[in-house]
Amino acid sequence: MVYVPTGGYWRGLDPDQIDHIVDRMRAQQLNIDFDSVKDILSKEARADIQLPAFHIGETPVTNSQFAQFADETGYRTTAEHTGAETTWRNYRAEQPDNPVVHVSVHDAEAYCKWAGLSLATVDEWRRAYRGDDRRIYPWGDEFDAGKCNTAESCKGMETTPVRQFGRGRSPFG
Repeated sequence: MVYVPTGGYWRGLDPDQIDHIVDRMRAQQLNIDFDSVKDILSKEARADIQLPAFHIGETPVTNSQFAQFADETGYRTTAEHTGAETTWRNYRAEQPDNPVVHVSVHDAEAYCKWAGLSLATVDEWRRAYRGDDRRIYPWGDEFDAGKCNTAESCKGMETTPVRQFGRGRSPFG
């Protein structure tokens, strides 16, 4: 867990930040509708949000952490109860340090209760990654595929070990 001090962040992006993001996407020749991206990014009203201090996980919960919970409690996820073909267990052995996937919000809440934690709110999560200087990304305002798991940095829709992109840390770690 990392400590995030009392403070604020700007919910939403200002028009210059939105234009910057869209221009960078255009420069990468991404196959997307840029007007839709701009519209989506513009929908959230800008507001100065102040939050009390809190703690947040340094990384997402890993398969091995979730496995410990499931093993100790006998927990079965929503996907397992519904007979889904793919569940988090498909990745347990081969990807122990990758973020757990195929879990519902109910599964995440059960894990948090077991671990003595709680899910971060949207505002807490954004405060933790945007810092005090209202950055766009945890590391600053310029996109860098070497600092995050994206289609540009990995092979499509794959997860990676949670500590693989340590250079993409937020100001709070």
